Amino acid sequence: MLEDRRIIGLCMTKIQDRVRGALADEINLAAVEAGFKLVCFNSMEDFFNGDVYSKGAKSIYDRMDYDVLDGVIICAEHFCDASIVEGIVSRARERKVPVVILNGNV
Repeated sequence: MLEDRRIIGLCMTKIQDRVRGALADEINLAAVEAGFKLVCFNSMEDFFNGDVYSKGAKSIYDRMDYDVLDGVIICAEHFCDASIVEGIVSRARERKVPVVILNGNV
């Protein structure tokens, strides 16, 4: 929680894709209706190639401040590198932040 705001972190990739963007919009509408703010953590790639660009791109998920997040939603099917999802879940659990995983498991 940040001041009086309850915040959910949404982790996904390629939000610029029409379908994924629509999913983020729907999650945001539901969050706002429930009294939350939504913060999106997004990469422009899905980490399929595992190249040097992927290493830099996935650092966004290492920068999440779990001290201000009241929950995390992970669109797991968007990540071709399961270690990214596992890292997000692990760090959230360490800080007792609830996690919801869409279309996947850890």
